Order: sequence, then C-alpha cells, then structure tokens
Amino acid sequence: MRGADIEAVAVLSTAHLPQHEARTIEALIAENVLIGMQRKEGFMLFNQQSNKLEDYSLDNLHFLLNLAQHESVDWLMFDRDGPELPSIKTWHW
Repeated sequence: MRGADIEAVAVLSTAHLPQHEARTIEALIAENVLIGMQRKEGFMLFNQQSNKLEDYSLDNLHFLLNLAQHESVDWLMFDRDGPELPSIKTWHW
C-alpha cells in the first residue's frame, strides 16, 4: 500500500476504564465530540484530542491518552477481550 498513511493502534481491555468513563466516552463518540468509533466489543479513539476532554471527568482516559502519546500511539482500541496490562489499573464491570 505504497503512499498510505500508517498509524499505530494500541489494543487494551475495556477493564482499563471504569464503567462510568466508558459510557461517557461512548456518548461523546455518538455525539461526534470525540473522533472515534463504537464497536460491538468496545470502542476506538483517536489519540490527539485531549483538549476536547477538559470539560469531562475522565481521569483514567486522560492518563491512558498521555501514555499512548508518549509511546507514539495514534489510536487506542478498547476491547472487552483486549489485554489487561499489569502496570495499568483495572476495573471489572
């Protein structure tokens, strides 16, 4: 695919977000506040949009977006079957 943009995606378990944050993120995607897409198993978010989150209490998402940005990750995919990283807090809901 010569000439195509290649963007890095990190796949994480939805357990890395508390349920109230996950529901807020899904609503913000549906309202086109955030660039992303809902999936049957979770959702996917573009990483370069922390400024759009300032009015929302999404501390864990902010932490994960900052971590992803530090690692040069463009997209975060939260999947219910995605890996749970031992170094990142989890919630089981």
